[in-house]
Amino acid sequence: PGQLPVSNSFCTLLVGPLAMLKYLAAFAIADIAGNRSKENVLAILKAAGAVDAAEFELAWAAFDGKTMNGLVAEGATKLSAAPAGGAAPAAAPAGGAAPAAAAASKKTAQEEEDEDDMAMNDLFD
Repeated sequence: PGQLPVSNSFCTLLVGPLAMLKYLAAFAIADIAGNRSKENVLAILKAAGAVDAAEFELAWAAFDGKTMNGLVAEGATKLSAAPAGGAAPAAAPAGGAAPAAAAASKKTAQEEEDEDDMAMNDLFD
């Protein structure tokens, strides 16, 4: 009531990913204990060390009213929507060019491996 909704990604930008993990860990402990109130999470953080009150308030905006299972599910949804690295492989050329291209790439990979082996031999000389 009276607060603007704060997205988790925006909160992470303001708090920082490592600090956010500290607050998330305290929230997880409180959730496992069955008391994920703001006061309990703050008490857990204080028991672990110094707490930046302004930073905690920003982090709490992302946790307030949620469960740990809900936060994990939300994060999993975001991860599944993220691109999974690298571009798709190029389509193979039509006709007889495919075996020749495969042989060329195999030769190149073998040459690179040989070069790596040579580099390692020089490492201990």
